[in-house]
Amino acid sequence: MRTDVQIKQDILDELAFQPNINELQIGVVVKDGIVTPTG
Repeated sequence: MRTDVQIKQDILDELAFQPNINELQIGVVVKDGIVTPTG
């Protein structure tokens, strides 16, 4: 099973990869495997 930290990093990496998304304006909170985007 993946940890919350691993899940968050995967999401942040994917956001950084997308050229049409400014990943600096999107926050990600992961708790108990549940992802909540903010921003």
